[in-house]
Amino acid sequence: RHAIWFVVGGRHVPGPPLDPSVQRVQLPAIHRTAEGVRPIDPARSLASVFGDRRVTLERLIQKVQPHALIVEHFPFSKWLLRDELLEAIRVARQVTPSLHVISSVRDFPAGNEAASTPEQLQDKVVSTLNQYFDHLLVHADAQVVTLDSQFPWIHEIKVPIHYTGYVAEKLQAPSARRQANDGVQNSTLPPGRVIVSSGGLHDGTRLATRCIAAWKLLDSRGKIDGRVMEIFAGLSVEDAPYATLEKATQAGPFRLHRFSDDFLKAMSSAELSISQGGYNTTMNLLETRTRGILAPNRRTHDQVPRAQRLTELQIVDVIDPQTESAAGLADLIHARLSRPRSVHNIALDGAERTLEWIDQLEPR
Repeated sequence: RHAIWFVVGGRHVPGPPLDPSVQRVQLPAIHRTAEGVRPIDPARSLASVFGDRRVTLERLIQKVQPHALIVEHFPFSKWLLRDELLEAIRVARQVTPSLHVISSVRDFPAGNEAASTPEQLQDKVVSTLNQYFDHLLVHADAQVVTLDSQFPWIHEIKVPIHYTGYVAEKLQAPSARRQANDGVQNSTLPPGRVIVSSGGLHDGTRLATRCIAAWKLLDSRGKIDGRVMEIFAGLSVEDAPYATLEKATQAGPFRLHRFSDDFLKAMSSAELSISQGGYNTTMNLLETRTRGILAPNRRTHDQVPRAQRLTELQIVDVIDPQTESAAGLADLIHARLSRPRSVHNIALDGAERTLEWIDQLEPR
């Protein structure tokens, strides 16, 4: 129903293909390192990359003349992109005076910078939203979490706040959806797979290593019942730690991969998922109703509170990947596999509801 341009500014992440109606625009890519933001292309300077990004965005806006401009994460995070994003908003308003500028955030939107500068977060978020934006979309279910439960100052935001529900990739194959739904009623699915995923974090091999040790312990006790542990190490894992995982899993009931571009399909046929609890993986977990163990990375801003909230709702179990022993994790895996799949009524139709909301926008 709309002409959509999807602008990407970071590293390419394999995934399901976009709808043919969506035009993907790749800016010169940057990424965050321990030393700060750097170009993906090491031969380029950061200044030249930002210059090219600015020109590309300006030309695209002038060509498209958008009626709505949706900005992900900012201003709750992505502060390093502030100048780029505010300039894009300025150009877009100049081209289309009736433009709707929309901030789009997830359930726990504060960036990692907020932990050390909470007062600056309040000032930047409130002043930026009120001055530059027309709407704030929160991709979460208000029955699960709200912004005012995280930020006592949220009432200072003057633009309307809309909760869309969570944005979850949908199961396409009817057989896959039946399997997920049947699992709610029947906890005795045929023996299959336990999947371990580390997302895009550089230290994800620590979780995989703990899971391998726990699975070997269960295997030695004769308690895996023919199941296989399938490990997705993550796109960011370097060759040396990946080789260590290969060595640890070469003999035994394991399968090892770097990444899957159809992780939802893998999740739908798994009996148990062990992950760090990032947004997309958690949405896959909720969509498929797969049993879950979350091991949130405490260096991220969102994984710990998300895991805590889902634990309160009795949907997942949570471990500390730094302190959980192999024996303790083995016991938890065995116990979780004996329970039914999770039952919940969390709204996962955020994409559809966002589209419906955009359809109702009137020119300003």
